[in-house]
Amino acid sequence: MQKYRVGILGCGPRGNSQAGAWKQLPDVELVALCDRIEERLHTVGERHGVAQRYTDAHTMFTREALDIVSVPARADWHYPLTMLALEHGIHVIVEKPIAIDLRQADEMVALAQARGVRLAVHHQLSVGPLQRKAKSLIAAGAIGELHTLRGAGKGYYGGFGMMETGTHILDQMRNFGGDATWVHAHVTVRGRDITAADVGQAPRGLGLVAGDRIMMQIAYAGGKTGLGEFSVRSKLDSRAYAVDLVGTEGMLCLRSGGGAGIYLQRDPVWHPMLGASWEEVRLTDDDARVPGTDLVSSDAGVWMAQEMVNALRAGRDHASSGAAGQAVLEQMLACYASQVSGGRAALPPADRTHPLERLCTAAGLPVPDFQVRTDAEYLAAEAARLGA
Repeated sequence: MQKYRVGILGCGPRGNSQAGAWKQLPDVELVALCDRIEERLHTVGERHGVAQRYTDAHTMFTREALDIVSVPARADWHYPLTMLALEHGIHVIVEKPIAIDLRQADEMVALAQARGVRLAVHHQLSVGPLQRKAKSLIAAGAIGELHTLRGAGKGYYGGFGMMETGTHILDQMRNFGGDATWVHAHVTVRGRDITAADVGQAPRGLGLVAGDRIMMQIAYAGGKTGLGEFSVRSKLDSRAYAVDLVGTEGMLCLRSGGGAGIYLQRDPVWHPMLGASWEEVRLTDDDARVPGTDLVSSDAGVWMAQEMVNALRAGRDHASSGAAGQAVLEQMLACYASQVSGGRAALPPADRTHPLERLCTAAGLPVPDFQVRTDAEYLAAEAARLGA
């Protein structure tokens, strides 16, 4: 049976964890790493026993016959590195979000299709065992008919938080709700509607963002409703990082941060005085068995990697495909389009330019130049700009 040759572009913390995931798979060889920072390149190489190490992606692609490449690089590198890999005819799993604007995402999806290779976005939570178990519970009628999906972030600063981890939340919701038809959102900063003056460059190379609080309603084609909240907290709290699935007969709570797991309430309405208990749904070995292998793992990153192997063998798209990642980015940017228009933003959007670019242009203000800042630098700048 074919063993797939894998390379990794980016040896930071995410690259290290993805290397560990690939190394567990029986039908994969992790053969090459690439990073411009030699110290971390060699650290990850030694840790995972990968001898072929490069500081230039093009050189790695030219010298190594790779089948798959992971791109766990900073957000602004997703587009150029993915495009380079696709040009070489290599299947790609790129870190989330797929890109920092829709024009980039469109080109990435189109090039993958033109080259006949698979593009996936590392929304690993949507392919992991918790999602699979939740789907089986819904199919078995545990909560009746699913009608509402609720998602929330950890408490990063609004627009930044939506792009950084909210992309995971919205992708999970889409995994249950299906394709979205419109978004209606309210984007504020310190309680007032955002203006063009509030547009800035996010930390971590995530592109244009605005607002410290985003409330959004999503309409899904099948009639379900999604509610998303990405609000700044005084302190990050992973316990708030969640997706809740509300049905006619009960609720499922998916937690991927603190207290990670699935929790079931067999009543459509929870009330603190009624004494109804939440049941923790524990995964069995069968639930955690990675499809296509004998591995038992609750690590969604392992499932994400193996899903690419399974997709290539079956000649199909990855479950977290490039098109799915593109659709999630459309939802996030539609929040700004909705805020500016004061109404629903239809999906997919006909205008593929960034809504915050359009907001700045309409106000006669320059679009903020791209820059990469740390979280602390970004928050300090916002505090200085807005005042005490």
